[in-house]
Amino acid sequence: MLLIRSAHGDDAPPQDRLALRRAELAILAQLARSDEALESLRRARIDLPGPVLAEGGEGAASAAREIAALADVFLLAGHDAQAETLFARAVEEGDADAGTLNNLAWLRIVRGQLDARTGELVQAALAADPDNPSTLDTAGWWHHLRPDSDPDGSRSIELLQKATAVDDPSLEAMDHLGDALWVAGRHEDATRTWRLVVEAGGGRGTRERMLEAFDRMQQRRWGLRAWDASSFYDARDGAAVGRAQAKLKALAEGQPPSVTPRLQPPPTPPSQPPSP
Repeated sequence: MLLIRSAHGDDAPPQDRLALRRAELAILAQLARSDEALESLRRARIDLPGPVLAEGGEGAASAAREIAALADVFLLAGHDAQAETLFARAVEEGDADAGTLNNLAWLRIVRGQLDARTGELVQAALAADPDNPSTLDTAGWWHHLRPDSDPDGSRSIELLQKATAVDDPSLEAMDHLGDALWVAGRHEDATRTWRLVVEAGGGRGTRERMLEAFDRMQQRRWGLRAWDASSFYDARDGAAVGRAQAKLKALAEGQPPSVTPRLQPPPTPPSQPPSP
């Protein structure tokens, strides 16, 4: 691949070599070649001044920030397994920020890894950035799925309401809130929330703005369009709209909506009689 080979040359000015390296990393992410991307990032951090992928700051970024930024690229490319591995690698570096902790926690939740380690990541991310809508959504959904941490669902609803109390809330977070409200018996509030999801996502303007913003981000960060913005939207907010529409359709037909239930807590082990 000519572009990737060119990124390794020393003749071009540093800014041009940085642009080529970023484009290379975006292409490797599209091809799901995480080991090669990690090695390319390692070489770039040695060869180039300043941050490679991490945004903000003039000096060299920490390994954790750079690896987390690479994980973001794989996440945008739709390669969740490789992204999770890279986020975990960034956390192991010991300098992970709230976004990295949150993304790793979320990917573990999505694949059903609802264990104590995931709970630790959720709480660490929330403590580090308690007002971030994404962090609040992850924490709220975690509490919804784990009733042993929130028996009556009030904490889940509180966090999800805070996550969606912004000017342009995530439609996925709103869909989560609707499910939490329904399971808690607040059916009218849940129905109203799902209607808001459909109304917000149903207009062409919302989707077009998202696609345009995604394309601008790609061009700014990597100098090329590595992915189709529509597939990124359809897998996230678009999917949330589809779920909300299905729930409203079920209600209109007199059927219960298909919501994500709370998990059953593990049985309490029987008490052992005291030793004689």
